[in-house]
Amino acid sequence: MGRVLSDADTETSEAAVVINETAARKLFAGDPIGQHLKLGQPGSRDEWRTVVGVVADIKERGLDSGPDPDVYIPYYQLGDVATQMAGRGLYLIMRSDGVTLPFACRSR
Repeated sequence: MGRVLSDADTETSEAAVVINETAARKLFAGDPIGQHLKLGQPGSRDEWRTVVGVVADIKERGLDSGPDPDVYIPYYQLGDVATQMAGRGLYLIMRSDGVTLPFACRSR
């Protein structure tokens, strides 16, 4: 529902965020598209972000565990809080039609 992040989500465009289904259920009672959220602690300098899309949950901790609430921020819009969180590691998430991609990812 909504849209995915794109090249149009730059440092000069509206602060956008895509959330997963679990975050949508936990944070918003109704339709989350167009709602706003802010990352970090109260008083954070990070700006309010507009929810532009909701994506399916992924099980990043294994098939036997439930999904966590996740937020996806455009790379060029990483603010103070997001930059601090990135110090714990960034994830590359991609969609594929089954084609094998010629690269590897390694976590810390």
